[in-house]
Amino acid sequence: MRLAILILSIVTFDLLAFSLANETIEEFVEELKVYPQLDLLKVSNSLHNIKISKKIIGLMDRPAEKTKTWTQYRSLLVSEKRVQQGCSFLKENLKTFREAEVRYGVPSSIIAGIVGVETFYGKIKGNHDVFTALATLAFHYPKDSPKRKNFFRYQLKEFLLMADKHERDFNSYRGSYAGALGIPQFMPDNYRRLAVDFNKDGKIDIINNVEDAIGSIGNFLRYHGWIPNEAVISVIPKSSHIKSAKIESNPSRTNTTLVELVPDWRETKFVQTGNTDGNLDSTLVALLEQSEEGDVKQWLGFENFFTLFHYNPRLFYALAVASLADALKECEI
Repeated sequence: MRLAILILSIVTFDLLAFSLANETIEEFVEELKVYPQLDLLKVSNSLHNIKISKKIIGLMDRPAEKTKTWTQYRSLLVSEKRVQQGCSFLKENLKTFREAEVRYGVPSSIIAGIVGVETFYGKIKGNHDVFTALATLAFHYPKDSPKRKNFFRYQLKEFLLMADKHERDFNSYRGSYAGALGIPQFMPDNYRRLAVDFNKDGKIDIINNVEDAIGSIGNFLRYHGWIPNEAVISVIPKSSHIKSAKIESNPSRTNTTLVELVPDWRETKFVQTGNTDGNLDSTLVALLEQSEEGDVKQWLGFENFFTLFHYNPRLFYALAVASLADALKECEI
């Protein structure tokens, strides 16, 4: 009897969830009526007949940034192979990188670092059906998080408009389990607004065109406040005197000045910056700390470091990009 009641409860819950999802889908399609260029009948039919991806839900619940230590994460994304491939990628696209650096003020090493972390320099762009991924996360993700669902509903709308703009069937796109696209793994809203036709061939293509991908990353970072010629992170030598400060386990912004945190920074000369204007003592920084290969390592995170959070708002991600970029600076080009 108890088993029958339990089964009935599960079935009832599933039917209720399905009903609520259908109702939400209809509301979403209704909102799309302000875009007459979209084929709403096709969108509605596709959403109602979608095969929910449990794999995508599982991947969303277990991101690498949460399941790995910093040492494990770093060994995966800042490996010797990834550095070597990055040096080759820089050499092969040197002209494009230099043009992007001049136009956007973002170092080639940072742009290459992002491409290296995101897609192993365009080799691993994701093979998930993007429409299915976004629809699953927008309407069927079991987490009780309205903010997250609204985010993915917004991205689904942007994706449909993006596909229409590029005159391509929305069912034909492949990308990450979160719906990110192409060589730089832009979410659909960023693809629509910040991707650029960097090679001036008359079309924007960050899925297959490396030049457009490089330029688009530069444009993205500049849009979000990248400061040319400023530092990103600096390793703090153990010999430096650090005043008492809050260590940021998952920071979102700089929180103190350089001279307040490390009074002897000029003597140790560990802050690398090309900016000679103004007083660097007042530069805002955050103190970062992680265990790395059995030792405790500390960094200063500058404002440019937090610009990387607009790409992915996780500390491990930003540290990996900055660390890979530092390694790529040593490439013989």
